[in-house]
Amino acid sequence: MKLEKEFEISTGHRLPNHEGGCYNLHGHNYWVKVIVDLGDMPEYIDEQGFLIDFSEIKHTINFYFDHRFILYNQDPLADELKKMPGVVLVPYIPTAENMSLHMIKLIKEKHPDLDIHIELNETKMSKVIR
Repeated sequence: MKLEKEFEISTGHRLPNHEGGCYNLHGHNYWVKVIVDLGDMPEYIDEQGFLIDFSEIKHTINFYFDHRFILYNQDPLADELKKMPGVVLVPYIPTAENMSLHMIKLIKEKHPDLDIHIELNETKMSKVIR
């Protein structure tokens, strides 16, 4: 059994050590696909018939990422930018690869036994599959 939830988030970030345009403050409209894979294990379905509520998946990720600016806590701009509304300091450089791992960890905090995968499209042509 698999469950998939797809949605869009608008997120800003900056890669402080990047030599290209991602060094600058900028943002993307990311397309997120969350895949929960249980194989043939229906014992995870709750009393309401859910494996995990679709809205819970979206809310968990939206709370940390949608209309937020994700900033590495060691970024030289962190002390100044953390004062601004919507800035979220994280202990990693906010690449799509690292953000997808963070998304998995957020979902697994409430559902540690679920096999969670993320597809995170930064652009139409660039995505991470984890």
